[in-house]
Amino acid sequence: MKKTFLTFGLAIVTAAPLAAQNINNSDFSSAGVTTSTVGGMFSPGNVGGVNTASSGMIVIGATASASISSGTARSGVTGAVIPAAAGAAVAALLSGAAGSVAAVQGQMNAAGAPTAETAALMSALAGLGNNPSPAAVRNAVEKFNAMIAASSPAFLNNAPPVVLAIHSALVAFSAPLMAK
Repeated sequence: MKKTFLTFGLAIVTAAPLAAQNINNSDFSSAGVTTSTVGGMFSPGNVGGVNTASSGMIVIGATASASISSGTARSGVTGAVIPAAAGAAVAALLSGAAGSVAAVQGQMNAAGAPTAETAALMSALAGLGNNPSPAAVRNAVEKFNAMIAASSPAFLNNAPPVVLAIHSALVAFSAPLMAK
């Protein structure tokens, strides 16, 4: 599964401009995105000092949350349907709902996720949907990549569905940042 995550990161860079244009009919980009040279993992580039969330990004966050909570969203990594319960847990985390950090982090830690990196990721994701500034999205993606990089093969091969839901949400949040 680790190889799948790394490969997917490269594919999103080529598909993102079309996705962003389909969402907000804009060809404007507030930030550039590159792929990391460290293992080819997806990571946003310099956000150019833009630190406020646009209304379009908040709509994207709400759309991503609704999509992953539906029980019909498919993972871009595995193609599998993201279970509604996992999507709802991540949507609650993105909205900053009370108890959501403990619920998602508990599932990840029980599956063997690296504790420190998972805690940092939860901190970056908690409430992200309320203020998805480019800097906050970039931070969340970097924390996700750090968690994946620090994860054991056993965890990556049996990751809980919330990992796919987080990945799906981060892809949606990142799409406007990658439009050129």
